[in-house]
Amino acid sequence: MGVWSSVKNADWQSSARLALFSCVRMFNSSLFWGSLLVFALVAPGFAATASEPDAPAQDDAALPPEATPETTPGAESTKRRLHSIARELNATAKRHGPDSVTLQVGLLVHTLNAGAIGASEVTVVGESSRAGPSYLELDVLTGIIFDVEGSTSSSQLAHLWKQIAVPALEGMDSFKFEPSGVEIVFFYGLQRFAEILGHKADPEAPAEARAVRIAIPEDVLADLAAGAAEAEDVLGRCVVRDAEAASSAPH
Repeated sequence: MGVWSSVKNADWQSSARLALFSCVRMFNSSLFWGSLLVFALVAPGFAATASEPDAPAQDDAALPPEATPETTPGAESTKRRLHSIARELNATAKRHGPDSVTLQVGLLVHTLNAGAIGASEVTVVGESSRAGPSYLELDVLTGIIFDVEGSTSSSQLAHLWKQIAVPALEGMDSFKFEPSGVEIVFFYGLQRFAEILGHKADPEAPAEARAVRIAIPEDVLADLAAGAAEAEDVLGRCVVRDAEAASSAPH
């Protein structure tokens, strides 16, 4: 299942980054409550509230007599969703190891900080169909759009690796996965900014979907965990499948 976020408000995005980063640190010691914290932040009800910072806060007295913050339909729906997602996160942790969920959350945190302007989502897929059964695939729908004329496949890879993968890997204390290797698949878009109103990325305008795969072997992860290597230096030891047209959305 995917840790997801569709962020439109800059203030909420900043708050979510800070709280989700805290969640990464606490996740292994308190998986269930970490799950609830993540999804309390990205649940639609929370996003809707935070995207209207000037709206006056409501207290119990402002609600109809029969309604309280705990019994409104929106609160009940969010509560059910949080419990459902927490169960799915726990199932992912049991199937692929708690570190798989920690990395999943870390990738989302840093995707939000790397220039995402569209919906962002990170999904633990399972065994990679491309890298092989010894690699756990994580699909990252980045929500990032690059300028066709202002970037190259190399600069796009460098941005995704340095701004998302490196800090996510640096935030890990261990890499106990099942399977034991990791393949991170970044999905992003390309647009010709010169042809777009405002000459900047537009998530509502057509974009060419692209994907790049980075398979990180088990021995590289072991070196990272032992402090024998730095995340920013290990890309050369990974198997990188250059950017390719994404024929479909991530799993």
